[in-house]
Amino acid sequence: MSHQGLIDCFPAGLQSPDGEVVYCEASALVFDGSHVVFASDKPVPGEGRSSVFSFAYAGRNTIEGIPVYQTSEPFISAIKYEDMTLTIDGAFVIATTGFDRVKPDSVQWDGYNTLLIWPVTTPDDVAVVSATTTDGVTSSVGLRDNLSRVLTTEEFPEGMPYFKIEGIAVIPGQKILLGIRETGSDYREFEYTAIILSVSFTLLKDELVLGSDFEQIYRFDPGSDPGIPKGTGLSSIEYDPYNDRLYLLTSYETEQTDVGLGGHLWVLPMADLKMGLPPSLVHRDVDHPLSFAHKPEGVTVLKDNRVLVVHDDDRVLGRDTVNNPKTQFSKAAHQTAYSVVTLTGDASRAETAVTRPSANESTPVQDSDGELSAPLAWIIIIVSLAGVWWLTRGLIRYRD
Repeated sequence: MSHQGLIDCFPAGLQSPDGEVVYCEASALVFDGSHVVFASDKPVPGEGRSSVFSFAYAGRNTIEGIPVYQTSEPFISAIKYEDMTLTIDGAFVIATTGFDRVKPDSVQWDGYNTLLIWPVTTPDDVAVVSATTTDGVTSSVGLRDNLSRVLTTEEFPEGMPYFKIEGIAVIPGQKILLGIRETGSDYREFEYTAIILSVSFTLLKDELVLGSDFEQIYRFDPGSDPGIPKGTGLSSIEYDPYNDRLYLLTSYETEQTDVGLGGHLWVLPMADLKMGLPPSLVHRDVDHPLSFAHKPEGVTVLKDNRVLVVHDDDRVLGRDTVNNPKTQFSKAAHQTAYSVVTLTGDASRAETAVTRPSANESTPVQDSDGELSAPLAWIIIIVSLAGVWWLTRGLIRYRD
């Protein structure tokens, strides 16, 4: 971890119209080259505020300054932001909400089903993707049928009744990826998962048009690694154009305390995505995965093999005194935590090594050019020489 810090999403002590304390629950972010844009999955009340806000950022570790809020109507109407990404050319930001609820015969929850796009340089030109307007509410709720259809299972052959999006990324070939964290019969009966969907798109001026080719292209079980807690699900995805790979975040909530929250970072080369291979878990060192004390909910790519992660700890504030920063934290209600992670070596090292775990073990680490790492190569040479020595010794004994 290169750096960890806190940002103030809004003034301390902010309250809702009902007099309740407002918590910053930032669950999405994107670095557009000059700013970091954050989004909370809860409303931020007050004149001139919204759930989407940004800070000027030069790409260094510390994020400072005063947030600038986006207050155009689509930013305010969309509810429960879960992830953001950039188009490959860096010209547009795309944001998604959770798509995790809809109310029959009512538009009350349509805002939870919204996909937005806006030009990086002119966010006021934000637009709703695949927009439908009912009773004055504009959203992307019409996409739900396509999403439900591609998530069908034997248990739900007519479509998945409940699902939750927590990831979005744009990859080469005019494709949008959507990461699914939860599936089930409803919000009370579901399973945590890590599924990636794909759909093609075209950009017509400033309008994003989705294709009809929604498909499920990838799935993995984070819990198959013995070091990952059960009940872990996907919480963000992002494409790294500098290294042609995906970053995946997973997170868990075993209890509503700081030690009960956490998560991990994974690396998935695009070639492995196409072959359906499991991702590589980022490690601090050979024996210890990189784990976050806060719950990681969004990841964006910086430069120099660095990524920026934002954490949504729900309403958990931690403790006054932190004795173990690996599992404990302290923050205020108006703050959110972030981490900068530097990856080294074979694209899967957080200041250390990355391995690809199977159900019981990790595979050998390889260098980025596909060759075995130096320590492993020496082991092979030594074993080979030992084998030659034993064979020669056996031949001499045979002659004797």
